[in-house]
Amino acid sequence: MEICTATASQCQLPDYQLHGSGSTPGGASDNWDDNPPGTERTIRHADDFIVTTSGAINQVCWWGYYGDGPSTSDCFDPLLSTDDFTITFYAGTMHPVLNRLVPDDSMVLASYSVSPTRISSGTYVQGGQIELFQYTAALPQSFAVTAGQCYWIEIKNDTRSWGSTSCHWWWAWSDDGNGSSMRQHFNLGDNYLDASQTRQIADLSLCLDVAWTSPTWITYDDGTFCWIDTDCSPENEADCNSNGIQDWCDINRGTSQDANANGIPDGCEQPPPPPPPPPPDEEEDPPGGGGFVKGG
Repeated sequence: MEICTATASQCQLPDYQLHGSGSTPGGASDNWDDNPPGTERTIRHADDFIVTTSGAINQVCWWGYYGDGPSTSDCFDPLLSTDDFTITFYAGTMHPVLNRLVPDDSMVLASYSVSPTRISSGTYVQGGQIELFQYTAALPQSFAVTAGQCYWIEIKNDTRSWGSTSCHWWWAWSDDGNGSSMRQHFNLGDNYLDASQTRQIADLSLCLDVAWTSPTWITYDDGTFCWIDTDCSPENEADCNSNGIQDWCDINRGTSQDANANGIPDGCEQPPPPPPPPPPDEEEDPPGGGGFVKGG
């Protein structure tokens, strides 16, 4: 299967538009060598997804470009711009400020060093001045995924060998998802979970060789949250106990029990009727003899 031309249920395609905190066609996601020489800096981006069927991810496709800082300058050099990508999958943790799940560096599920195939996409972004590339990589090992579970994927390049303090690799944005991704900036801490890290107002372009979707987040006043997976759509808004929380979310977050797994909180169901009383025992003769005999 040509993963980069997969169906819509497997891709978030680049939209070539300006998004994010820097109003750029993509988000920088790389390690680079800064001044003074030998000073390593890192900016990373990650996007969330939920698979619709349990299985395994074996291939990933994504889009990006080589830009000199946030400017419109293309810094791609076919001889120097060698790629050293890492693809990392995370589980999520509640962010202390954003009040939603974010990738957590202490919850890395798998990380792979990959050498993707890179080809020109034939498209130029940033006013037609920067060439956009398409990347395809096979994971060294399959990454097992479970339907309904939220995952995060981070794609990061290592550009320290390029000999530039300003040329970065940028992961191209997409508008096909839930309008949200996460950035970890070296000035704001070392973990996506750090309170100052920022939510980006765009998704990131990628394809996976499984069917997946973007989570739709619901956050409640008490700070708890749920996401709508493929079994939970906006049409499924039953709230049988009238507590302001959809039944499926009540069950998923543990505020209601569902012992019989029928999707209805137990408190909303009528208890089963009590069993009927046992039939009365037959009247028995007293011990030691037969029935009453009338004397003559």
